[in-house]
Amino acid sequence: MEFTDKDLAAGTDHACADEAQHPLGQFAINDTQHQEMLAGRVDDVEVLTRIALKGQSTVIYAAPNTGKTLVTLALLCEAVQNGRVSGKNIYYVNMDDTANGMLEKLMIVNQFGIQILGGDINGFSVSQFHLAMLRMIEDGSAKDSVIVLDTLKKFVDLMDKSNSSNFTNLVRRFVMKGGTLIALAHTNKNPGADGRRKHSGTSDVVDDFDAALMMELVEDGDTERVTVELSNFKKRSNLPEKSYCTYAKKGVNSYAEKFESVKMLNDAEVEAQRIAAQLSKDSEAISAIKDCLLNGVVKRMDIAKEVGKQTDISRRVVLEVLDRYAGTDTVLHQWSVRKGSHNAQIYSLMPNAAPVDNDEF
Repeated sequence: MEFTDKDLAAGTDHACADEAQHPLGQFAINDTQHQEMLAGRVDDVEVLTRIALKGQSTVIYAAPNTGKTLVTLALLCEAVQNGRVSGKNIYYVNMDDTANGMLEKLMIVNQFGIQILGGDINGFSVSQFHLAMLRMIEDGSAKDSVIVLDTLKKFVDLMDKSNSSNFTNLVRRFVMKGGTLIALAHTNKNPGADGRRKHSGTSDVVDDFDAALMMELVEDGDTERVTVELSNFKKRSNLPEKSYCTYAKKGVNSYAEKFESVKMLNDAEVEAQRIAAQLSKDSEAISAIKDCLLNGVVKRMDIAKEVGKQTDISRRVVLEVLDRYAGTDTVLHQWSVRKGSHNAQIYSLMPNAAPVDNDEF
């Protein structure tokens, strides 16, 4: 069947009429709105190195005394210092502190131009915060604004699904206008069945925010410094799945000194710490295996049996340690392995293997 030009024109007219009458047509983004969205778009700048991006909503969960405020403040100041963010655009809303704690933080961040707000100071309140968010959305001042909420439960009832949903809708509108919001929140007191910490409250914040991270202490045997792991269990970016930060535990006499000690670890430093932590965990087994090798017990299963007699270390763990430190790298490995008669695995101490001293750990 052939269509005439008249038929094609009529069909186009009907299609346009149907489109205009579609119930959803009036809500479609038009060209003007498209241009406004382009003008409000922000680049993927790291407001918190490896953790939070500009133009997104990010929530960081941690147990009390993990260091979430310390790390967040230090990384914010680092972003200002390196020119990624302007200090005058950062508003740190501190609703979970003492008067002395507030003063300590003011003394630090004032030099970076970061604004600190607190409860009942200058008439500020949670309701005023909500009104300010609405104004920023309406007048365009949301763009480039970075808001940090410490802590989230002061601004929204995390156990109330309706209240949480209303709050995250407000945050979404703010972010859509180019704003950045970082919320610090607590975990549940008791870990889950897998031993990991769980976020408190309903799932709305995690579901509706752009990124959600869990900050946990790393048990690495270091008595001088604290290392925390930030695992990104929800993200809309290319930021790493895990990041590590460290700060001083001993030898610091003030919050300012602890602040100065904060450092984000790079991949090489993370790997070095991982190796050191594993060595600490395996030190007893390594020493027992070395004793075996020095005394002529060199076959795999013989070593496992002998270490089991000398210590409470299980055969499975001994075999794992044997495999973990077998190789030819004098830095990473403690012994070499070769095949003997009847395919027996024969171990020999590395001549220049790095020593493992239990007292170091």
